[in-house]
Amino acid sequence: MDSNRIILFTKPWKSLSLRALADLALDLGVDGVELPVRDGFQITPENAADTLPAAKDIFSEKGLAVAAVSADPTDEIIQLMGDAEIPVLRVMVPVNMGQGYFKSVQSVKDKIISLGDVLRANKVRIGIQNHHSYFIGSAVGVMDLIRDLPEDIAGAVPDFAHCQLSGEPVDMALDILNNRILYMNLKNAVRELCPVSETQDTVWQIRWTEGREGFCSWSSVVTELIKAECLKDICLHAEYSDGKNLLEGDDVIPLIRRDIAYVKELLERYV
Repeated sequence: MDSNRIILFTKPWKSLSLRALADLALDLGVDGVELPVRDGFQITPENAADTLPAAKDIFSEKGLAVAAVSADPTDEIIQLMGDAEIPVLRVMVPVNMGQGYFKSVQSVKDKIISLGDVLRANKVRIGIQNHHSYFIGSAVGVMDLIRDLPEDIAGAVPDFAHCQLSGEPVDMALDILNNRILYMNLKNAVRELCPVSETQDTVWQIRWTEGREGFCSWSSVVTELIKAECLKDICLHAEYSDGKNLLEGDDVIPLIRRDIAYVKELLERYV
């Protein structure tokens, strides 16, 4: 995945049919999609045997790639991905504080190792995405997990907004992960002060916002990617919130339309 395509994560539109989802992606002008395989979405772990191949066909008919899926990694899902020639299964790594950080990370690493044969047989790689809070939150944490894993079964999917939420500069994240990046995520966020009483500590909340507005500079991301010679596919997560709830459905469309236009502008400007 190295053609700097623009990919859309379809999470905000769980109520649409697969055909309506493909029509939306085509209308938005993206090159492909990342599909969630989760309960409550078009494709679930229970119906994936039928719906994942159907989804690949539906999107292919529109000239759209299914570049990745987000799912719990199982033999069955990986085999279905192999049959559909979907190359990356994206996961995040939660930290269970009952176990602690290192045991949580090691359990995920052990799981990936156990899936090595089926991953290779189906030409699928696990893509580890960083996520702030109780997950592996940084590029250095992702690299710590994948460093000893073979490149043909695991790589990195850096999310630069989450890097910055965790205090990690973009150029440092790229220096850490450069040759293990499969593709990258773009979204943006700001921290906002919550109203508090005089007896409470200061509380901050995260609001997911448009690409031009957050504290992760998308133009800096693109220029650093070019400088590091690791510009890959860019997946827009279409994640926006009002401070409390994530936006869904039609509320997302004007926002993601502007962000897609912005990414295209950046690629035209710098590539």
